[in-house]
Amino acid sequence: MSPIIPYFLAIEIGGTKLQLALSDQQGQWIYKKRLAVGKSQTASGIQECIVAILDELPVRPTAVGLVSVVPSIGK
Repeated sequence: MSPIIPYFLAIEIGGTKLQLALSDQQGQWIYKKRLAVGKSQTASGIQECIVAILDELPVRPTAVGLVSVVPSIGK
């Protein structure tokens, strides 16, 4: 059985863009993609974009990190 080689997927969901990047265990970028998203983009629309990009990846990630913008609340 071949050893599993770890690949890491980073996803950033911002207010105006969606960015995904795939790296190997040495931190070398294997794949990067940036898409414009608007405030009117729904959560399901962003999910569809992410799923479509996952189909483009040359390898499957073994770990995923997600960063997102949230509205501030309070004073």
